[in-house]
Amino acid sequence: MSEQREVRISDYGTAYRENYGFEQVLVESRRKIILELLDKILPRTVVEVGCGTELLLKQVLEKYSINSPIEQWVVVEANNEFAKSAEKADFPSGIFRVVNGFAEDSVEAILDQFKRGPDLVICSSLLHEVDNLTEIVIALSNMLSPGAYLHANVPNALSLHRQLAVSMGLTQSEKDLGERNKLLQQARIFTMEELIAILEERGFEIVETGGYFIKPFTHSQMDNIPFMNPELLDGLFQLGRKLPEIAAEIYVNARKL
Repeated sequence: MSEQREVRISDYGTAYRENYGFEQVLVESRRKIILELLDKILPRTVVEVGCGTELLLKQVLEKYSINSPIEQWVVVEANNEFAKSAEKADFPSGIFRVVNGFAEDSVEAILDQFKRGPDLVICSSLLHEVDNLTEIVIALSNMLSPGAYLHANVPNALSLHRQLAVSMGLTQSEKDLGERNKLLQQARIFTMEELIAILEERGFEIVETGGYFIKPFTHSQMDNIPFMNPELLDGLFQLGRKLPEIAAEIYVNARKL
Protein backbone atom coordinates (compact mmCIF):
# COMPACT_ATOMS: atom_id res chain seq x y z
CA MET A 1 0.00 0.00 0.00
CA SER A 2 1.19 3.54 -0.71
CA GLU A 3 2.03 5.71 2.28
CA GLN A 4 -0.82 8.10 1.49
CA ARG A 5 -3.38 5.30 1.39
CA GLU A 6 -1.98 3.78 4.58
CA VAL A 7 -2.42 7.08 6.40
CA ARG A 8 -5.92 7.53 5.01
CA ILE A 9 -7.12 4.06 6.00
CA SER A 10 -5.53 4.40 9.43
CA ASP A 11 -7.28 7.74 9.99
CA TYR A 12 -10.53 6.17 8.81
CA GLY A 13 -10.22 3.34 11.35
CA THR A 14 -9.66 5.79 14.19
CA ALA A 15 -12.63 7.96 13.18
CA TYR A 16 -14.85 4.90 12.74
CA ARG A 17 -14.11 3.55 16.21
CA GLU A 18 -14.45 6.92 17.90
CA ASN A 19 -17.78 7.72 16.20
CA TYR A 20 -19.44 4.29 16.28
CA GLY A 21 -22.56 5.07 18.30
CA PHE A 22 -25.73 4.52 16.27
CA GLU A 23 -23.68 2.82 13.55
CA GLN A 24 -24.05 -0.36 15.64
CA VAL A 25 -27.76 -0.43 14.81
CA LEU A 26 -27.09 -0.17 11.08
CA VAL A 27 -24.35 -2.82 11.25
CA GLU A 28 -26.90 -5.20 12.77
CA SER A 29 -29.46 -4.22 10.12
CA ARG A 30 -27.00 -4.90 7.27
CA ARG A 31 -26.24 -8.29 8.74
CA LYS A 32 -29.89 -9.27 8.87
CA ILE A 33 -30.07 -8.68 5.11
CA ILE A 34 -26.84 -10.61 4.46
CA LEU A 35 -28.02 -13.55 6.58
CA GLU A 36 -31.23 -13.65 4.54
CA LEU A 37 -29.13 -13.97 1.38
CA LEU A 38 -27.02 -16.72 2.93
CA ASP A 39 -30.22 -18.64 3.69
CA LYS A 40 -31.27 -18.32 0.05
CA ILE A 41 -28.06 -19.28 -1.74
CA LEU A 42 -26.15 -21.29 0.92
CA PRO A 43 -22.67 -20.33 -0.28
CA ARG A 44 -19.78 -22.58 0.66
CA THR A 45 -17.06 -20.04 -0.07
CA VAL A 46 -17.27 -16.33 0.78
CA VAL A 47 -15.12 -13.22 0.45
CA GLU A 48 -15.96 -10.35 2.80
CA VAL A 49 -14.49 -7.03 1.67
CA GLY A 50 -13.78 -5.08 4.84
CA CYS A 51 -14.63 -6.54 8.25
CA GLY A 52 -14.54 -3.49 10.51
CA THR A 53 -14.51 -4.14 14.25
CA GLU A 54 -16.96 -7.07 14.33
CA LEU A 55 -16.60 -10.33 12.44
CA LEU A 56 -19.66 -11.39 10.48
CA LEU A 57 -18.49 -15.01 10.34
CA LYS A 58 -18.94 -15.34 14.10
CA GLN A 59 -22.62 -14.49 13.73
CA VAL A 60 -22.98 -16.79 10.71
CA LEU A 61 -21.53 -19.79 12.54
CA GLU A 62 -23.69 -19.08 15.60
CA LYS A 63 -26.78 -19.00 13.37
CA TYR A 64 -26.09 -22.28 11.59
CA SER A 65 -24.34 -24.10 14.43
CA ILE A 66 -23.19 -27.55 13.25
CA ASN A 67 -25.15 -27.22 9.99
CA SER A 68 -23.15 -24.31 8.58
CA PRO A 69 -22.61 -24.54 4.81
CA ILE A 70 -19.47 -22.40 5.07
CA GLU A 71 -16.24 -24.14 4.09
CA GLN A 72 -14.04 -21.07 3.49
CA TRP A 73 -14.41 -17.43 4.48
CA VAL A 74 -11.80 -14.88 3.44
CA VAL A 75 -11.74 -11.32 4.74
CA VAL A 76 -9.81 -8.69 2.79
CA GLU A 77 -9.19 -5.72 5.07
CA ALA A 78 -7.08 -2.64 4.28
CA ASN A 79 -6.94 -1.26 7.82
CA ASN A 80 -3.99 -2.85 9.62
CA GLU A 81 -5.56 -2.76 13.08
CA PHE A 82 -8.84 -4.27 11.89
CA ALA A 83 -6.90 -6.98 10.02
CA LYS A 84 -4.71 -7.82 13.02
CA SER A 85 -7.77 -8.06 15.25
CA ALA A 86 -9.49 -10.37 12.75
CA GLU A 87 -6.45 -12.63 12.57
CA LYS A 88 -6.84 -13.37 16.29
CA ALA A 89 -10.32 -14.81 15.83
CA ASP A 90 -10.87 -18.37 16.99
CA PHE A 91 -12.72 -20.24 14.24
CA PRO A 92 -12.64 -23.92 13.18
CA SER A 93 -9.31 -24.79 11.61
CA GLY A 94 -8.91 -23.86 7.94
CA ILE A 95 -12.21 -22.04 7.54
CA PHE A 96 -11.03 -18.43 8.01
CA ARG A 97 -8.30 -16.38 6.34
CA VAL A 98 -7.43 -12.67 6.38
CA VAL A 99 -5.81 -10.80 3.48
CA ASN A 100 -4.44 -7.46 4.72
CA GLY A 101 -4.70 -5.11 1.76
CA PHE A 102 -6.96 -3.12 -0.49
CA ALA A 103 -9.37 -5.30 -2.47
CA GLU A 104 -8.37 -3.73 -5.78
CA ASP A 105 -4.75 -4.75 -5.14
CA SER A 106 -5.50 -8.17 -3.70
CA VAL A 107 -7.58 -10.12 -6.22
CA GLU A 108 -4.83 -12.65 -6.90
CA ALA A 109 -4.06 -13.09 -3.19
CA ILE A 110 -7.75 -13.60 -2.47
CA LEU A 111 -8.29 -16.15 -5.23
CA ASP A 112 -5.17 -18.03 -4.08
CA GLN A 113 -7.11 -18.90 -0.91
CA PHE A 114 -9.66 -20.95 -2.86
CA LYS A 115 -9.57 -24.11 -4.94
CA ARG A 116 -12.18 -22.37 -7.06
CA GLY A 117 -13.58 -18.85 -6.95
CA PRO A 118 -15.90 -17.77 -4.13
CA ASP A 119 -19.63 -18.36 -4.34
CA LEU A 120 -20.32 -14.94 -2.81
CA VAL A 121 -18.53 -11.63 -2.34
CA ILE A 122 -19.92 -9.34 0.36
CA CYS A 123 -19.20 -5.64 -0.08
CA SER A 124 -20.95 -4.06 2.88
CA SER A 125 -20.98 -0.27 3.44
CA LEU A 126 -17.89 0.31 1.29
CA LEU A 127 -18.61 1.54 -2.23
CA HIS A 128 -19.44 5.06 -1.04
CA GLU A 129 -16.07 5.32 0.72
CA VAL A 130 -13.52 4.33 -1.92
CA ASP A 131 -11.46 6.80 -3.96
CA ASN A 132 -11.74 4.90 -7.25
CA LEU A 133 -15.20 3.40 -7.60
CA THR A 134 -14.61 1.87 -11.04
CA GLU A 135 -11.42 0.17 -9.87
CA ILE A 136 -13.06 -1.50 -6.87
CA VAL A 137 -16.07 -2.71 -8.88
CA ILE A 138 -13.75 -4.23 -11.50
CA ALA A 139 -11.89 -5.99 -8.68
CA LEU A 140 -15.16 -7.36 -7.27
CA SER A 141 -16.08 -8.66 -10.71
CA ASN A 142 -12.65 -10.27 -11.14
CA MET A 143 -13.07 -12.18 -7.89
CA LEU A 144 -16.16 -13.97 -9.17
CA SER A 145 -16.87 -16.67 -11.71
CA PRO A 146 -20.03 -16.48 -13.87
CA GLY A 147 -23.08 -17.28 -11.78
CA ALA A 148 -21.50 -16.35 -8.46
CA TYR A 149 -23.09 -13.67 -6.28
CA LEU A 150 -22.23 -10.18 -5.13
CA HIS A 151 -23.99 -8.43 -2.26
CA ALA A 152 -23.44 -4.67 -1.96
CA ASN A 153 -25.09 -2.21 0.41
CA VAL A 154 -24.63 1.55 0.74
CA PRO A 155 -26.31 4.55 2.39
CA ASN A 156 -29.31 5.81 0.45
CA ALA A 157 -29.14 9.32 -1.02
CA LEU A 158 -32.93 9.53 -0.72
CA SER A 159 -33.08 8.46 2.91
CA LEU A 160 -35.85 10.15 4.88
CA HIS A 161 -33.33 12.05 7.03
CA ARG A 162 -31.63 13.46 3.93
CA GLN A 163 -34.90 14.53 2.38
CA LEU A 164 -35.93 16.09 5.68
CA ALA A 165 -32.69 18.11 5.79
CA VAL A 166 -33.43 19.50 2.32
CA SER A 167 -37.02 20.34 3.30
CA MET A 168 -35.73 22.20 6.36
CA GLY A 169 -33.24 24.17 4.28
CA LEU A 170 -30.26 22.63 6.06
CA THR A 171 -28.78 21.33 2.80
CA GLN A 172 -29.38 22.09 -0.86
CA SER A 173 -29.35 18.48 -2.08
CA GLU A 174 -29.91 15.00 -0.67
CA LYS A 175 -26.49 14.11 -2.03
CA ASP A 176 -24.61 16.78 -0.10
CA LEU A 177 -22.01 15.23 2.19
CA GLY A 178 -22.69 15.75 5.88
CA GLU A 179 -20.26 16.08 8.77
CA ARG A 180 -20.13 12.34 9.39
CA ASN A 181 -19.57 11.63 5.69
CA LYS A 182 -16.60 13.98 5.66
CA LEU A 183 -15.20 12.67 8.95
CA LEU A 184 -15.20 9.13 7.56
CA GLN A 185 -13.78 10.27 4.20
CA GLN A 186 -16.90 9.10 2.35
CA ALA A 187 -16.69 10.21 -1.25
CA ARG A 188 -20.25 9.90 -2.54
CA ILE A 189 -23.88 9.00 -1.84
CA PHE A 190 -25.79 6.61 -4.10
CA THR A 191 -29.31 6.44 -5.37
CA MET A 192 -30.55 2.96 -6.19
CA GLU A 193 -30.39 3.76 -9.90
CA GLU A 194 -26.73 4.76 -9.61
CA LEU A 195 -25.83 1.65 -7.62
CA ILE A 196 -27.50 -0.61 -10.18
CA ALA A 197 -25.87 1.21 -13.10
CA ILE A 198 -22.29 0.90 -11.83
CA LEU A 199 -22.75 -2.84 -11.26
CA GLU A 200 -24.48 -3.53 -14.58
CA GLU A 201 -21.72 -1.66 -16.41
CA ARG A 202 -19.21 -4.15 -14.99
CA GLY A 203 -20.98 -7.35 -15.91
CA PHE A 204 -23.44 -7.99 -13.09
CA GLU A 205 -27.06 -9.07 -13.44
CA ILE A 206 -29.29 -7.58 -10.74
CA VAL A 207 -31.23 -10.31 -8.94
CA GLU A 208 -32.75 -8.40 -6.03
CA THR A 209 -32.85 -4.86 -4.67
CA GLY A 210 -34.19 -3.43 -1.45
CA GLY A 211 -33.75 -1.18 1.53
CA TYR A 212 -33.85 -1.39 5.30
CA PHE A 213 -34.30 0.85 8.32
CA ILE A 214 -36.07 4.19 8.31
CA LYS A 215 -33.77 6.76 9.93
CA PRO A 216 -35.57 10.10 10.37
CA PHE A 217 -32.53 11.89 11.81
CA THR A 218 -28.73 11.86 11.80
CA HIS A 219 -26.67 9.24 13.66
CA SER A 220 -25.98 11.58 16.59
CA GLN A 221 -29.63 12.65 16.82
CA MET A 222 -30.82 9.04 16.73
CA ASP A 223 -28.39 8.27 19.57
CA ASN A 224 -30.11 10.88 21.74
CA ILE A 225 -33.72 9.75 21.31
CA PRO A 226 -34.72 8.82 24.90
CA PHE A 227 -37.55 6.43 24.01
CA MET A 228 -35.53 4.24 21.64
CA ASN A 229 -35.99 0.54 22.44
CA PRO A 230 -35.60 -2.82 20.63
CA GLU A 231 -39.24 -2.84 19.51
CA LEU A 232 -38.95 0.60 17.95
CA LEU A 233 -35.66 -0.29 16.27
CA ASP A 234 -37.18 -3.43 14.78
CA GLY A 235 -40.18 -1.45 13.58
CA LEU A 236 -37.91 1.05 11.85
CA PHE A 237 -35.96 -1.80 10.26
CA GLN A 238 -39.13 -3.46 8.96
CA LEU A 239 -40.57 -0.17 7.72
CA GLY A 240 -37.43 0.31 5.66
CA ARG A 241 -38.07 -3.05 4.05
CA LYS A 242 -41.53 -1.86 3.04
CA LEU A 243 -40.38 1.61 1.93
CA PRO A 244 -36.93 1.07 0.39
CA GLU A 245 -37.09 4.33 -1.55
CA ILE A 246 -36.69 6.31 1.71
CA ALA A 247 -34.76 3.72 3.74
CA ALA A 248 -31.49 4.69 5.40
CA GLU A 249 -29.57 2.14 3.34
CA ILE A 250 -30.14 0.22 0.12
CA TYR A 251 -28.76 -3.05 -1.19
CA VAL A 252 -28.33 -5.07 -4.34
CA ASN A 253 -27.87 -8.80 -4.76
CA ALA A 254 -26.35 -9.50 -8.17
CA ARG A 255 -24.85 -12.36 -10.19
CA LYS A 256 -21.73 -12.23 -12.32
CA LEU A 257 -22.64 -12.75 -15.97
